[in-house]
Amino acid sequence: MLRIKLVKTGKKDRPTWRVVVVEKTRTGKGAVTDYIGNYNPHLHPKEFKLDIEKYDKWVGSGAQPTDTVKRLKGKMIDKTKDYQKEVEIKVYKSKKPEEAKKEAPKPAEKKEETKEEIGEIKGEPVVEDENVQTENVEANGGSSEETVVEDKKAEEKAE
Repeated sequence: MLRIKLVKTGKKDRPTWRVVVVEKTRTGKGAVTDYIGNYNPHLHPKEFKLDIEKYDKWVGSGAQPTDTVKRLKGKMIDKTKDYQKEVEIKVYKSKKPEEAKKEAPKPAEKKEETKEEIGEIKGEPVVEDENVQTENVEANGGSSEETVVEDKKAEEKAE
């Protein structure tokens, strides 16, 4: 079975493609049945040359064009949107990190547990110490740490 597909050629970081007719299982890098065009995306506007007579001859004899060849032919040569009926719309991944950050789900915030909740979880009775007081302190870029301040001893040393 024959396929009409693109074969990558060109320099590193500057690829161009040839439109070839080749057996479906082959890569197209070696012997091909026919060269029928080329595609250069680096020119402005992008260049897609295709020998329509050869293309129609090969399609008529049973060669199947790939989705990419159908899409390029429809956009660049036919200038219609008829190819969209045969080919699924290609969805490209976003390369911008800003959009990815906006769409990324935010991690759930940690809930601070009180002494009562901790005691209930462990199954131990909660004993309040009169000499110890807890405070929430903002430190290191907004993360909260729980610090223990001994009331009486701290006041005595400060005075």
